[in-house]
Amino acid sequence: MESWGYTRVSSSEQQVDKGALKKQIERLRGAGCTRIYWDIQSRTTETRDGLER
Repeated sequence: MESWGYTRVSSSEQQVDKGALKKQIERLRGAGCTRIYWDIQSRTTETRDGLER
């Protein structure tokens, strides 16, 4: 059975400097997600390509 996950960080700085996106993806994999989508966008932005997939 396939399990999908989604995560988002609000800025490229969070992604690179703090490793937030990588940590969240690792948590989703640890929870058994086989397909993971993500976005790097502010929460004020309504369009999220990763979530729409």
